[in-house]
This record gives sequence, C-alpha cells and structure tokens, in this order.
Amino acid sequence: MHGPFEIDLKVRLTDGERSAAVTYSMPVGEVPTMAGDQEALGKCVEEIRKQVGDEWRLQTRNEFENEVMSERYGGMIPHFATAEEWEPVA
Repeated sequence: MHGPFEIDLKVRLTDGERSAAVTYSMPVGEVPTMAGDQEALGKCVEEIRKQVGDEWRLQTRNEFENEVMSERYGGMIPHFATAEEWEPVA
C-alpha cells in the first residue's frame, strides 16, 4: 500500500547504564511490513554499534516501559510487570 504519509521508528537502546533513542525513517509513502520493520531495525542497530560500540543493545521490555513512564509522567508509575520479552527483531 502506498499513500501520502511518512513513518519514523524511534528505537531505544541502552549500554546497561545509559540510554539513547535513535529515529529511523521508513521509506516515504509506503506502509511498513513486519519483514521491512525487522530489516530496518537490524540496520539501525548495526549502524549504531559501528558508531558507538558493541555494548549498546535494544532495551528490554522492562527498561523501555520504565523509561517511557519516567519521560511521560515524570517518574515511575506502578504497573503490572510482565515476564514476557519482545519478539526477537534484531
């Protein structure tokens, strides 16, 4: 499907102590597919590692949720933790 839109992926990474967010722009005017998203995310992480080192990795689900809550709500908000992790994407 094609249309008048742009989609950006905001990818969150950590080295265990610090975190970073990188925005990756998907092809303009195309709806992303799961395969395309996984390929784009893999390329994004690979490029970041080339620039800053292999110690950086995608955040775990728990790291991601904690950081987003802190950014959006100014601190931690109690929520039900899940043992589930992300599907492997990169």
